[in-house]
Parts: sequence; C-alpha cells; structure tokens
Amino acid sequence: MSVIRKLANARNFSPDVIITHSPADSHNDHREAHNLMKSAFRESVLLGYGIVNSLVESNFKPRFFVDTSAFQKRKANALKEHKMV
Repeated sequence: MSVIRKLANARNFSPDVIITHSPADSHNDHREAHNLMKSAFRESVLLGYGIVNSLVESNFKPRFFVDTSAFQKRKANALKEHKMV
C-alpha cells in the first residue's frame, strides 16, 4: 500500500473524484503525480487535466463544472496553513 493511501486511510479520506495532472503531461513530475493518484485511489474517478504551454494557443473549452463554493472557507483555512520551507 502506498504512503499516500495509508495517510488517506488514517484520516478516513476516501474521495469520489480526484483531479490531477494528465498522464500525457510533458513534465515528468506531473506524470508521476498522476501515477501516484491512480495508484493510491483506485476506486475513485480520476480526472486528468493538461497544462498548456503559455506560448501555445489553447483550445480548451471546459464542459464539466463542479460547484465548490461550500468548501471556500475550508480551502482558505488550509491555504493559511501552507508554509514555505
């Protein structure tokens, strides 16, 4: 079992949907992030998004939206806990 899965289990964290990098991303760290999520959360829906080079015009037209406004305060509090090392 992966470390990520162990941490998630210890916190009773079992997401229905994971949003992560695309497996086709050009950056190896991004591809690895995708692989880690795929391995750790096998029962979850995995949505991969692509990072488009800023020099290339994007034709990205989102068709799927999720209202996350109920989590706005929780996210703000989580961001306050972020520390630079």
